[in-house]
Amino acid sequence: MMKCFSLLTAVAFALTQSVVDGALSVTSTEPTRSNNGPFLEKVWIIEGDAGDILDDLKVQVAGNVFVDYDASLAADGKVAARVIMRSSSPDMVGLVDVVVHEADGNGIRIHYKNTNARVVGEVVTQIIVSDRNALSSVSATHSDSVVLGDGVVVKDDPSTSLELDTSGDAAIYVGSLTQDQVVLKSLSIASSGDGYVQFLASSIQADAITVSLSGDSKAVVAATDRITVDSMVSAISGDGKIFVETANLQAQKLSATLSGDGKVSYSSSGSIQW
Repeated sequence: MMKCFSLLTAVAFALTQSVVDGALSVTSTEPTRSNNGPFLEKVWIIEGDAGDILDDLKVQVAGNVFVDYDASLAADGKVAARVIMRSSSPDMVGLVDVVVHEADGNGIRIHYKNTNARVVGEVVTQIIVSDRNALSSVSATHSDSVVLGDGVVVKDDPSTSLELDTSGDAAIYVGSLTQDQVVLKSLSIASSGDGYVQFLASSIQADAITVSLSGDSKAVVAATDRITVDSMVSAISGDGKIFVETANLQAQKLSATLSGDGKVSYSSSGSIQW
């Protein structure tokens, strides 16, 4: 069920840019050699006033991105997150920037500054957040894999919705089959191109789960014990595949809309066959 990927990714691509300012603030360090090794490291620090919680993350850089929670980061009450990029390419480090946006809340966007550039190198990015279970919206473009660790996204708030969105060939991985009991107002998964979203939990309870795919995208929603929802809605345009697995599915409404050769599968056990 779990996909595998390398820690560092070699990349070569064209880049885009846009900038939006917001309530949070961002400062950065100059690139330095990581442990005197072959990789350069640059750090961005996102700060805010009391009550400013980072709840939206947009990842628009290549390579693997790991998002983790660390309570000690908020020791001074100001640091909301830290972004650490390591790359073998000085050009890569110089092209990346972190900016604040407030389109959907207090958010940050990790992106490329230049509108027309090409770089080659290995890269990996780590994002550390200081507020537990605060991210309610995560999107990924360009990235290979965005891995959301324990304590990162909302999971125990029946009044809050969680949105996961990928485009291109980006992938998002969330949760654990043995640890996470999820209670949400709604879970929304969207993917286009050749994207992939994997959402795992021991149990899921929500008013609604919505999965919308286009192109050759794929999505997995799996819970070891049960999934309890008022409605589960699936929509596929193209060759996408949706796989739902749980020992006990309770839903007042199940609906699926297919256009093309897409497939929706519900299973009590087994393995994914794409």
